[in-house]
Amino acid sequence: MKQNKLQDLKFKKVCYEKTDKILLEKNKILLGFVMLALLTIILGCAEKTTRTGENIGTDSRLNGTWVTVYEQDQYLQETELKLNNGNFEINFKVLYIDSSIGWFYDGPYSKGTFATNNGHYSSQTTHIHGGYFLEMQPLLGFTSRWYQKDEYLAQYKAYYLSMGITEEQFNTTVLPSISLVFEPTTSEYSISGGNTLIIDSITYTKK
Repeated sequence: MKQNKLQDLKFKKVCYEKTDKILLEKNKILLGFVMLALLTIILGCAEKTTRTGENIGTDSRLNGTWVTVYEQDQYLQETELKLNNGNFEINFKVLYIDSSIGWFYDGPYSKGTFATNNGHYSSQTTHIHGGYFLEMQPLLGFTSRWYQKDEYLAQYKAYYLSMGITEEQFNTTVLPSISLVFEPTTSEYSISGGNTLIIDSITYTKK
């Protein structure tokens, strides 16, 4: 699951705009599940990294704020990855390039912890910020605050049940997918010159 293949903001916007129509059409309801769940998983992956030659602990060279910009058609997203002695936070800026309104969203998305161990960087998301969903899909009912896993899942559940989805459908179809954002993950990274961080094929520059 690589960020460069998944961070398609145009897809996300279309997904969000169609979600409620999809949920109201019974023959397309599972598609709505997949779209929203996939988006959640996509956005939770930016902080998962590894490095060779490290012992248990944290690599202090990663401390700081790292930025990458992704552009697709008329959408622009800046991802800001903050790493600080075993803690991470991800912020997003989303812009419609042809719009005069400026940033559509500018704020936090997720935070958690990380540690390096024997050449690997392991991270664990502990919170998701509702502000992102408040802007991108307000009908989900999130507010602008940090949500722990149980609160986050409960918010999704309340929305889907309000749309007529049974608890069994939610538990078997939606819950396993949207829970993945909170699973611990590892992957590869490299750092060069103190100001360039590459996570998979995504290049971040130190701010």
